[in-house]
Amino acid sequence: WLRGLATASLLAAAPGVATGHHGFAGVHDFSRPSYLAGVIDAIWIGPPHVRIRLRVDTGLALPRNREPYRALEDAEARQMLGRLHLPERHGLVDVVLHARMTRVLANEPESLPVGLHTEVIGYPRVTDDEYRGEIVGVLVKLQDGRMLVASMSMRSRPGRGGAKGD
Repeated sequence: WLRGLATASLLAAAPGVATGHHGFAGVHDFSRPSYLAGVIDAIWIGPPHVRIRLRVDTGLALPRNREPYRALEDAEARQMLGRLHLPERHGLVDVVLHARMTRVLANEPESLPVGLHTEVIGYPRVTDDEYRGEIVGVLVKLQDGRMLVASMSMRSRPGRGGAKGD
């Protein structure tokens, strides 16, 4: 029994050995939702998360009409669109999409092609490591105009982030 405990402890302490899936709590500032818009410079679709390198528009401004993003507020069950702000970083910004969005995009990779001008709402990472400044995306606008939200499927809620034309 002790030998098994010692082995488990060594494996947990060994560099490069994953001991569990990471979480977003504690590393992202959920009080400051960021709005980004720009062209997809690169994209990686695969587990555990879709990663987008977004070339943020020069002169980016917050959208005046926030109704298209209401699905996110509904999904998160809290008022957050009034707190949208622009990101601190400009140029190329890395966005990691929530795992629920990755599962959808693995089946529809053509929904987010390189060169697409898209919009993202997410939360900035606030840790002091190599990922500082990364955004965890919880809403992304797809090529056909649908809004993919982390907390719901693309076909949910007609007229509020569901399939185009609902």
